Amino acid sequence: MPSETKLPLYLNSPKAKAQLSADMAKGGTKAKTAMPPLSKQKLAEKIKLKKQVKSKLTAPGEFARCREIVGGDWRAAALLYRIAYLWRTITPKMQRLGKEWVAMSSADWAVSAGLSESEMTKYALPRLRTYSHGVVEIRAMGRGKDKKLWACLDPAGYAEALGEAGYELKAAANDGITPFKPKVLPFPIKPPNFQD
Repeated sequence: MPSETKLPLYLNSPKAKAQLSADMAKGGTKAKTAMPPLSKQKLAEKIKLKKQVKSKLTAPGEFARCREIVGGDWRAAALLYRIAYLWRTITPKMQRLGKEWVAMSSADWAVSAGLSESEMTKYALPRLRTYSHGVVEIRAMGRGKDKKLWACLDPAGYAEALGEAGYELKAAANDGITPFKPKVLPFPIKPPNFQD
């Protein structure tokens, strides 16, 4: 070695010093060119791939994110999920009021989403109209037997809401909180004016 420097204790043996000087002569010890052995690289790649697969498996799905968007109601989530699916698959969409729409009768929407008509009218539609502002617009258009529910999905708003809901759900899951169950109060519950 050209200049003698203080080496770590494990390099004090003459054999270790000779190996270090040989590696330095080849340039094998510079940090920029240092590479782990091929077997270690393959192992690291497998571990990285497993983490990516696991994160995809544990991430909340689109339906769970739809449920978070509409405030936890599964019926409204089923309807929103169905609207988003039809929006992606139906081409061309109907044009009205300067927007693209997907339209069906209320009964057809209910059957399509797997709901009864009463679930559709009493739960799913009011909840969807309340909570999904900026994501989907629903209007009843037409008269008599031609009256239909028209749905206009904003794909950018939907994607943004899915991203936010996914983040919130994942953060809650990491904290051990399920957003769909009410918090359980400790038993026994004492009224505020209770005295022992």
